[in-house]
Amino acid sequence: MSGERRAYSRHSISLNVRVTLPDSEEPNSFFPAKSSNISLAGMQLACNADLITALLKQPKLPFTCKVEFTLPGQEHPFVLNSQYGTHRRLSQNQYVLVVMFMHDDEQQEALLDTLLASKS
Repeated sequence: MSGERRAYSRHSISLNVRVTLPDSEEPNSFFPAKSSNISLAGMQLACNADLITALLKQPKLPFTCKVEFTLPGQEHPFVLNSQYGTHRRLSQNQYVLVVMFMHDDEQQEALLDTLLASKS
């Protein structure tokens, strides 16, 4: 009798993701990650310890980042402002990171709606 209790259902999706931090010292630096699922609220990523360390070293709360990914068959990437949700260590250098979308842009929300409509 355990049904989905989340506000938004998750959709499995495996994509290469680029994560950038807002105050990065190098403008073109990013951390590679791999998505495992997405919902209207956020995304779960597989990443290494470098991203977790950099994210948690940010000087102000909430810890924020941008996630960028391109869907198969799409030309333009999704670029979504996000904030840290939680993380879990899987091994010495591998983590699961959950980021929550900030929904600060109407275009961002339209892109997510399009993505999730295609996954249904």
